[in-house]
Amino acid sequence: MDGDLYDSKIRSETREGKNVISLTFNTDGAKVFLSNKKSMWPIQFLANELDIKVRFKDVNVFLTGLWYGRGSPKMTTFFRPFTEELTSLALDGVELVTSTGRKTLYHVFAPFCSIDSGAKPKVARHKAHNGRFACGFCVHSNLPVPTYPSNQLRFIERDGRRRLSFSDRTHESIVKDMLEADALDGQGKLKEANTGTANETHDNANGVLGISCLAELPKFDLVRGFVIDYLHTLLPGVMASLLRLLFDTPELRTENHDPPSQIPAIEERLSSIRPPNCMAARSRSFRERGDWKGKELRLFALVYTLPCLKDLPKISSKHFKHVQKFVSALQILLGSVITNYDLLKAERH
Repeated sequence: MDGDLYDSKIRSETREGKNVISLTFNTDGAKVFLSNKKSMWPIQFLANELDIKVRFKDVNVFLTGLWYGRGSPKMTTFFRPFTEELTSLALDGVELVTSTGRKTLYHVFAPFCSIDSGAKPKVARHKAHNGRFACGFCVHSNLPVPTYPSNQLRFIERDGRRRLSFSDRTHESIVKDMLEADALDGQGKLKEANTGTANETHDNANGVLGISCLAELPKFDLVRGFVIDYLHTLLPGVMASLLRLLFDTPELRTENHDPPSQIPAIEERLSSIRPPNCMAARSRSFRERGDWKGKELRLFALVYTLPCLKDLPKISSKHFKHVQKFVSALQILLGSVITNYDLLKAERH
């Protein structure tokens, strides 16, 4: 949760003398049966003001919406009752009875949406990760990289020797792009003249496809309100890519750098480590790393990577330090409390 955003959106209300409850909400699809393609999408929320020790307990996570069917729901329809109810709770409030029996008026806001990178484009109404301008936090065109299969799009800092420049998105810029995209007719042409222009010849403006179902939600920032999905971004994303580059890229091998030859040693080290009972089960064999799930990649990254790779003769110190910096930054950013110094330290890594 972004503390600065909480201060600006919620504490500003309490300073005015209001009693406030803030929510973090979530939605995601899950297959119900293996035999068909139907899935279930819940809308869930929890109260941020609850103590962290009890905040995530099942009894304090509430179900407020449910959709079942093929594919995924139309989010503008699915979320409409939720956003309308929250708008009413934010403006008019709700009277609650406290533990002392006193009736108190509370205003309820939902400034945070914790959602994974697969569901976010549907809710935010922007391009998915494999489209141009897919990032919801900056206006990066993510260029095709020839060294990847089929010139896959990647977020890169340089195009050859030219350093790319791109601006951060803001709530106001997202609203502008939403209105611009909504004015398009699906053919890259404007429904009405003089309402703006799109940067592609399709139906989007800077990757935004239209007006999000959360656009009118009080106190919700359309950029900072979305919690970053570290699991898909850093584990099946960066961590898996690092392992592929180290162990599955023949072009990078040299006489002194040949990580695949060290796999038996890594397997031996991995099997010799005895984690405490409080930890999750060990990942599958290192040879099956291509099939590891997010939890297995997280466990390997945070616990096993450094002791398994350190001082191996055929892994160069340069490549090991690169992995070490990533793991160190990941450890910092997953802390329960992060200071500004911690953020600077992680950025240096």
